Amino acid sequence: MSSSVATVLGIISSIAVIVFLYVKVLPQKYNGKLENKYLQWMHNYFNFKKLYLVHFTGLSGRHSVLERPLY
Repeated sequence: MSSSVATVLGIISSIAVIVFLYVKVLPQKYNGKLENKYLQWMHNYFNFKKLYLVHFTGLSGRHSVLERPLY
């Protein structure tokens, strides 16, 4: 397989995954109704109420600016 064919297949598959996430995971009507734990995590990650930077960096503290809700 040449590199141009691999590039085209990669672009097409990434577009298909983005469309799938936009249609099946991100809408609010699927909140708590996704049977797959990973898809539910993706829904919660992209429909956040606080920054997940705190989760990934381990920053914590009662008065941290990053832990304040965004609404």
